Amino acid sequence: MSTISLKTEPNLSMQIAPMIPCQESKEVLELYNGYDIFFISPHTGLEDVNIFLLGENHDSQECKELNGNFISKMARNEQITVFIEGSPFSSPFAHPEKYKPEKYIDPCCSVVFYGWDVSSEIMSTIGNPPRIQRLVVEGLRGVYLTMRKLMKEMIKCKESQAKLEKAICNSSNKIEEEKFSKMLDDKKDRAKLIAIKFRELQESEIKLEKEIGIGVASPESVRETFPARTKAMVTTLQQLRSERCIEGKIFFIAGAAHLKTPETDVAIEEYNLESLHEELLQHKAAILIPKMILTNNNSLESNF
Repeated sequence: MSTISLKTEPNLSMQIAPMIPCQESKEVLELYNGYDIFFISPHTGLEDVNIFLLGENHDSQECKELNGNFISKMARNEQITVFIEGSPFSSPFAHPEKYKPEKYIDPCCSVVFYGWDVSSEIMSTIGNPPRIQRLVVEGLRGVYLTMRKLMKEMIKCKESQAKLEKAICNSSNKIEEEKFSKMLDDKKDRAKLIAIKFRELQESEIKLEKEIGIGVASPESVRETFPARTKAMVTTLQQLRSERCIEGKIFFIAGAAHLKTPETDVAIEEYNLESLHEELLQHKAAILIPKMILTNNNSLESNF
């Protein structure tokens, strides 16, 4: 596993503590196999990180599956919070298909979604016009709400199953054991139905978004809005630091260029990420860039 040099931000490189993989457990390191670690906060081991910023190629399903699997494994039966691109803070519904990670995260995980991005007015200048944005929100809000309800119900089912399995082990007689076994079978059947319904909703949302259509961002609009979007991520991190209102592990998902400036764009002032990297020094954070992004020739739009 290699660590990416911060040569594009020379004033930060001396402040970042070197990562020594051999100090981490084998189990922890295996989770990072698909990533290069671009940044890790000083004096912070991988096991201590509580804020993960995951790079993404928006057009790569393989990349999204990698991030979703990573989040699912890191959840470890705890509630986690995921901040997503394409939606402003505290508005988890109005994000286009290319930014949406829900379908790649295990529905058994207890996840709360927020946005980290700029306002919908600014987002509309990047791709979709406001009318299309409204259609996306109106057409998909019910689907998202139902999916979240199913996710919560699945969590309760899993919790009930664990309690019933324990009760069966501790049962004092056969009648009691059979009673708990019947209840356990019912919970397992319900969990299967929830999983089927969840997959049906995923298919419905994909069809709906294809009918609506997603706008294509121009390089000019991406560049013009980029500083505001960087500031939005920094502001979100500052709120997390000052208010300490969220417990458990936190994940940010963003196009890789929002976390690591491409070498071809280092000289472009709008793409400067110094403010983000300086803020991350105040957290126990890590930036993980999927190796497939570093080895493939990805388009500007895909990584922004």
